[in-house]
Amino acid sequence: MYSVDQASGTLPGGLEANVIVHNISAGGLLMETEMALAVDERLVLDLPEVGAVRAVIVWQSGILFGCAFE
Repeated sequence: MYSVDQASGTLPGGLEANVIVHNISAGGLLMETEMALAVDERLVLDLPEVGAVRAVIVWQSGILFGCAFE
């Protein structure tokens, strides 16, 4: 697990936002964003040194979101 700092995310409708990734593992990540997102929403994250990865939001607590990689 490691910290990334900032990444960009894109929703299926094309809406983009910067996110702060607090930690990441082989199965998913914990991110922070002011963007209004919901559980089960899917997004594509552009992670440094990795590139584009698809993820689904599995839980939310305020501006923190737990995501599982697809």
